[in-house]
Parts: sequence; structure tokens; C-alpha cells
Amino acid sequence: MRQIKTQRLFLILLAVIAMAGVVTGCGKKGPLYLPDKTQQPYAP
Repeated sequence: MRQIKTQRLFLILLAVIAMAGVVTGCGKKGPLYLPDKTQQPYAP
């Protein structure tokens, strides 16, 4: 019985972590856009 509770708690925790990842996204601020094709790549 205790193993079932542990597995259920683990699945709930995993779901919460996954939802937090979806909500936070990639962390980029502002609107998403595709870069211009005419822009030269940055070369240091």
C-alpha cells in the first residue's frame, strides 16, 4: 500500500514539474519572431 502512495506522489510531482516547465517556456522576453534572411551571421 505504501508503494502505491509513493508512486502516486512521484507522478504528481513529475506532473507539477512538467507544468512549471511549460508555463515558464524558454525564458525569452518579448514577442517571438523569425530573423531576417538578409542578416549576416555574427562572427567574432
